[in-house]
Amino acid sequence: MQKQENYFNYVYQIVGEELRPNPSEIFQTPHVYLIIDKPLQIIWIWAGSKSRLFHRYIAANWAGKLKGKKEYTQYKYEVIKQDREPKSFRYIMDEINNRGNYNYPGESRGMPEGDSQVVASLDIESPLTPHQIVPDVISKGVSNIDKSKLKTLLGEIKEIHSHVKYSIQHVEKRIEEIERIIKKL
Repeated sequence: MQKQENYFNYVYQIVGEELRPNPSEIFQTPHVYLIIDKPLQIIWIWAGSKSRLFHRYIAANWAGKLKGKKEYTQYKYEVIKQDREPKSFRYIMDEINNRGNYNYPGESRGMPEGDSQVVASLDIESPLTPHQIVPDVISKGVSNIDKSKLKTLLGEIKEIHSHVKYSIQHVEKRIEEIERIIKKL
């Protein structure tokens, strides 16, 4: 795709622990991208189906740093996975895949920036959280709960657990390294 400089100023790729602006390719399965959606005031974190959990974690950290910038303080961020994109994000995918001539991601929706009433109706899917599921389990019983929701939640918890475990191991290695350096001093 021929890059439109203005449009791709709002598109980033996670490479290692870095955030790189204006990627040459986008929506590649092993990669994670941040896309700033001005109309919805969302920083989308698009994770390819073969992307590493570590890169998704790094992307969330970068999204938090972007929110620290004056122009993005009101933005939220959403993690979405390849082939599970909500309708509100598919506008951006169409803009990029069809080589549209837009100034920023999400412009094809034809809504003014920050129009929160329209945002509410655009099918933004958020991951389920335990506090959303547990009351249903208590009131309806496990047999009446949508098993796919529970499986989704369990999968997300396992993924988070895996990342926390990896992070702790990484921190422990750093501590050992620092302790070795201190002993040499």
